[in-house]
Amino acid sequence: MQNENEIAPSSRYLLCDSVFSDKTLATVKSDVRRFMRDREKDATYHRFISWTRQQNEIVILSLYAYADIPLPKQYDIIFQIGRPENHMPIEYTITQAIINGWTSVDQLDHGHKHITVVQFPTGIPSIFEILPAFSKEQVTKKGTQLGFCTKADFEFIRNNKPSHDS
Repeated sequence: MQNENEIAPSSRYLLCDSVFSDKTLATVKSDVRRFMRDREKDATYHRFISWTRQQNEIVILSLYAYADIPLPKQYDIIFQIGRPENHMPIEYTITQAIINGWTSVDQLDHGHKHITVVQFPTGIPSIFEILPAFSKEQVTKKGTQLGFCTKADFEFIRNNKPSHDS
């Protein structure tokens, strides 16, 4: 288990790569149902399958979690990778995650990709408009990305200037 406290503050950010449309999200739910058909289903599975995206929620692809991060997880800064001067202070919560597109989990697992549900107090911040829509082709290309972190870690991250190769 990789604990957040064991990670240098300059590396404590979650990399956000793309946004899922409702149509793509429906496909994800279908894939999760198929994967879990003959497996034991827990509360996180039922919560995701019965969940419907609200106006204050966005579903994103997060890449290679920097640690094992129990959910729900609160952050308060969103910044553009490679351009941390483009950042937004706002409180938000990661409420759900699907690991590698297979099944729902109760934490972001270190080193893995997740389909991640992010909830805001009100609507979706405009900074997400710079992200591409998720597509299978997008996974192999590097485009504009966002980082999720806390204010406490942001100065370390900003001074380290993360790039697309982080």
